[in-house]
Amino acid sequence: MVEPERGSFVNERGLRLERYTWRASALMSKSFGVVDTKAKQPAGGDRSPARESDDEGDGGTLPPAAVVILVHGYGVHARFEALQPEFEGAPGHARYDGSITHALNEVGFDVQAFDLQGHGLSDKYRKMPCYVRDFDDFTKDVVQFVKIVREEYRAKGGQQPPVYVMGSSMGGLVATRMIQTEGNSIVDGLLLLSPAVMMKDEDHWCCWYFFKKPVLTWFKPILYRVRMIKNQRPTDRNMWRTEKEDPLNYCGRMHFGMASNMLQAQLRSRAGGQIELPYIILSSPNDTHVNSTGSHDMFEQTTSKDKTLIWMNNMSHSLLYEPQGCKQVIRLAVNWILERVKPGTAGEADCSEETGGYTVKR
Repeated sequence: MVEPERGSFVNERGLRLERYTWRASALMSKSFGVVDTKAKQPAGGDRSPARESDDEGDGGTLPPAAVVILVHGYGVHARFEALQPEFEGAPGHARYDGSITHALNEVGFDVQAFDLQGHGLSDKYRKMPCYVRDFDDFTKDVVQFVKIVREEYRAKGGQQPPVYVMGSSMGGLVATRMIQTEGNSIVDGLLLLSPAVMMKDEDHWCCWYFFKKPVLTWFKPILYRVRMIKNQRPTDRNMWRTEKEDPLNYCGRMHFGMASNMLQAQLRSRAGGQIELPYIILSSPNDTHVNSTGSHDMFEQTTSKDKTLIWMNNMSHSLLYEPQGCKQVIRLAVNWILERVKPGTAGEADCSEETGGYTVKR
């Protein structure tokens, strides 16, 4: 088990956001029996994991081959999506072994993440869980974090590692908006897992465009605090128990204002700037939370010369930790980055029915 370095930063609204760093060098040290003498910082305070490392010197550790920034989805927190459950039905996710974080560290990539405002251990806007004044406040926080992370590695000197952003569910929409607001050069690539770029019921266009969409827009100033939108949750009983019993997850109804914010962000993403940097989308035609048509439309309409869409045919929404196929998803994601950072080093991915058969579109 590799424990993350802990830290925090303050966003432009004065909210303190909790951050986590899993370094490839920490896994290497643990694997070779080197004792890590760095004390783990407690929560609270304005702290930077990189600053702690700089104070003690590099210790001869190799720089990472790449840095991957994880952006989690709605209602959960960074460590929930970065890790795996200890056992089926366990309360929350605490297992490093076999997680996306472990797989990225194994190939020499550092993993950086933080709890979005209103989520996990981060501060809440107006003390409302999983809420923001405007959806792009999430985007601004991720942009700020990317700049912080880049500056920390720059301060260490040497060659700067490429930076990739991996966004899951709502985090995929946040990552998309980041590119549209800041430009394609802010990071080196995107990985979008079940991105929430389209509402689940948008196929029912008459009800959606003539009733739900106007209501969400017009009544937000009055009803924004009201918790009235039922959240979609895992259909698997053990996954639902794991999510529900994590005290840092929010399983209540979505605020009316947050649903309106999500809608506005999706409309902005469709009218926003082009996605031209390398990206991969992993989605499922059986998604129970978001409309996977959005993944298909995004793939068809963007002009990137290096884009991939993979349909995980036997999975649902939570691709990073669904027992049926999460290992395959992790392998595909890691190999995609490897092929761009170290061409020719990615291994062959198993596409058997047991691990979640998939269909690739380029």
